[in-house]
Amino acid sequence: MQDNQKAFSVVVTGDVTIDWNIAHHSHELREPTDWTGESSCSMNWQYGSAVLVADLISTVAKQLNDSKTHSIAVSTPDTPAQIPACPYDPKSTHSYAIWAPYRDKEAGKSEPGDPRWRIERFLGVDLPSVKAVDRAQGSRSPQGPAYADIIVIDDSNQGFRDHHDRWPQAIKNAKSGDDAPWIIVKMAPPVAKGELWDHLVSTCPDKLVAVLTIDDLRQSEMQVSARISWELTAQELAWELVHNHDINGLTNAAYCIVSFGPAGALLLPGHQTKGENPKILFDPVFMEGEWSAGKGMLIGKTSTLIAGIVREILLDSKNTDIAKGMQSGISAMRHLIQIGYDSGTGPSPRLCFPAEKILAKLMSEESPLAVAELPTVEKGSAVWTILRDKYHDGLEPISQRIVLEGTKKTLTDVPTGRFGYLVTVDRREIESLRSVASLIKEYCNRGEERPVSIAVFGPPGAGKSFAVKQIAKVADPESIAEKTLTFNLSQFNSPDELNDAFHQIRDIGLSGKIPLVFWDEFDTKLDGNPLGWLRFFLAPMQDGEFQQGQLSHPIGKAIFVFAGGTSPSIDEFMKQKNLKEAKGPDFLSRLKGFLNVLGPNRQEVAGNDDPYFIVRRALLLRSLFERLTPQLIDEKKIIRIDTGILRALLHIKEYKHGARSMESIIAMSRLGRATHFNRSNLPPEEQLVLHVDPKEFISLVHKLELDGELLETLAKLNHEFFCNSLVEKGYVWGVETNDNANPKTHSSLKPYDKLPEHEKEQNRGAVRDIPNKLANNGYAMVPRRNNERDYVFPAEVLEEMAKAEHERWMQAKFKEDWTYAPVTDKKNNKHALLIEWDKLPDDERKKDLQIIETMSIMLKKAGYTIVELNSSDEGKKL
Repeated sequence: MQDNQKAFSVVVTGDVTIDWNIAHHSHELREPTDWTGESSCSMNWQYGSAVLVADLISTVAKQLNDSKTHSIAVSTPDTPAQIPACPYDPKSTHSYAIWAPYRDKEAGKSEPGDPRWRIERFLGVDLPSVKAVDRAQGSRSPQGPAYADIIVIDDSNQGFRDHHDRWPQAIKNAKSGDDAPWIIVKMAPPVAKGELWDHLVSTCPDKLVAVLTIDDLRQSEMQVSARISWELTAQELAWELVHNHDINGLTNAAYCIVSFGPAGALLLPGHQTKGENPKILFDPVFMEGEWSAGKGMLIGKTSTLIAGIVREILLDSKNTDIAKGMQSGISAMRHLIQIGYDSGTGPSPRLCFPAEKILAKLMSEESPLAVAELPTVEKGSAVWTILRDKYHDGLEPISQRIVLEGTKKTLTDVPTGRFGYLVTVDRREIESLRSVASLIKEYCNRGEERPVSIAVFGPPGAGKSFAVKQIAKVADPESIAEKTLTFNLSQFNSPDELNDAFHQIRDIGLSGKIPLVFWDEFDTKLDGNPLGWLRFFLAPMQDGEFQQGQLSHPIGKAIFVFAGGTSPSIDEFMKQKNLKEAKGPDFLSRLKGFLNVLGPNRQEVAGNDDPYFIVRRALLLRSLFERLTPQLIDEKKIIRIDTGILRALLHIKEYKHGARSMESIIAMSRLGRATHFNRSNLPPEEQLVLHVDPKEFISLVHKLELDGELLETLAKLNHEFFCNSLVEKGYVWGVETNDNANPKTHSSLKPYDKLPEHEKEQNRGAVRDIPNKLANNGYAMVPRRNNERDYVFPAEVLEEMAKAEHERWMQAKFKEDWTYAPVTDKKNNKHALLIEWDKLPDDERKKDLQIIETMSIMLKKAGYTIVELNSSDEGKKL
């Protein structure tokens, strides 16, 4: 062995199965009793479970050995020499599956691709005879080295875990400490149980890794949601693993890995691993059970994940990155699902695991999943979102990129809900939308013949009908009628008109499709009575019938969507005074689900500042541009739009009519043949008033970008005004500031270029804060186009802004470690003015007031003026 080679001893052991693969060659539908030579099949066998894992790890080891960087010896499970295997062998566990060649649709191609062999149906397992196994085992001891660096155990609960006489010496001799081996246990339910697990956690838990699937884990007494949101699933699972006594024995290992198949995995550090938080590896778009390359199932997915982890240990056993090994393992797992099993070259398929192809994928070390750390393992916490963790410094940059570049380039590391043309990254919306989609899908697959009822709430223009239509398309597009029926109850004159609507619903149902029905503004008044329509829906919702004269008519299968027009959320709807008298509780009890659609405006709810409104706007804007003005998108899929317009569209305080206003502004802009959205394309201000505050919108469009040369120019002007005020008060330059000298001296009374850097930054800070001070008091900067006069602030506003400037100045000083002192000492970071506004001397307060008064003069030099927002009064002008 060469000196620079890494030597490893690897032992792979555990339960062994004989997998009988029945290859079904024909997919034509025919009666099961039809005997024909065209329906052919063949059967072959291979060792599975521990032997499959061993074969894959041996393939990995061979490649590393061939590279001359490693010297790896792999000990594999003992297998009978009998060839071929016999399905009647009572000593072995036999599994049976029917395989079929599936031709998947390939992107960009009209014809399906080559056949991929996957499992069509798993038939079951034939367990061995205990007596036969004991007789075969006899006094024979398992082969293998006495010690190993890596031990991989396939514990399928087929007897290996509870028979220590079948354990290799490497398991029995494993110890804790610096030389503890890596032990990876592929575990079947019941988890964390049995003699083997007790032995491992008591003698060698230091590098013990438990690997299992979420489906196996759910067979325990635990509750973890499925396909709602990655955050919810991860938090619930982490809590169960730590606190649920039925499964928390898994945390006695160094790591517990729970696989969600090709969609993701949870990595939970155990008691042996300090200083690490749980991690969720996730596909941003797909949740468990949703990632698919085509029809059919595969054996060996978890074994492939383990191979990725083992390979990472072999590459760096001292500083192993388990998450990296999981990434490459899941990448290879996806490849396995895509390509299926090898079928050989003969006329009849001899199916076998494609170990060499999986090795090639492992070597590419791809990372298909995003990663996020869980902050805690507290169950039920709805605060944590991966989006906020990834962009804790602010959501504006990612929102701008979403509009400019689209979601596929930008939302690669956060969970994304995609429902047709509806895209969201808000955890609350994702969970609500997925819940309703699951409800609709379940209803479509059931034989129930009465309507299912769902309520949708949200402010006007939030996109309530759009959201439900997109959900329906995703939930079951084959079953749900393409045409949506919409009935606006505010336009109905009498309850009798409902019968005509019900007959239309019945007509669609008779066509074999499930009608999607919107009862818009269901919470409107009837004959002056609030919520007067509710009582007329109770029987149709409950019994699936409506009364017309003396006859009762069945409605049949239908999806009723009640869209509210008066309440932004179901909580607000339930607070209405007349709810009980209007049969509101009876109505609510008949609902099977609800959806709160947030819309593009910030939702002001107690305890929730709704920071995600800007992302919702960005997603909607990108969708609108793609649909209404595709000519603005260049060949790199980037939208050509003025920075100021984008800023205004994202930051305007309110769209008066929600999403409809956003769409209208784009439609009103002169973009027919435009390939770039310039400011000259915007509609006139008098037209914007229909949808936004036009002054605020235009001020955002023309907002000063206070940086670079402009920032320096204004900072210099700010200092000049300050110096002029000192000269007027009789100050002269002095090495130190001294108000008692005669004449008074000030160390900053000198040209801007001569100031020390920290004093220049003080001036820059004052200038940068101008837009904030204006906005906080209801003002904005707009271009000076018509030689407007300088703005004069009202006295009370002037003082508020001066106080804000003093507070800003103090906070800047405190950040630089300045402290208060009765006498200013700049050399030692002491200042006499680090006191509250009300305690400032009058002349110092006047100094701050003068800074604010000169603001409009400074802005005039930059070509801007000040206007008051939300007011028809232009303000006082000099």
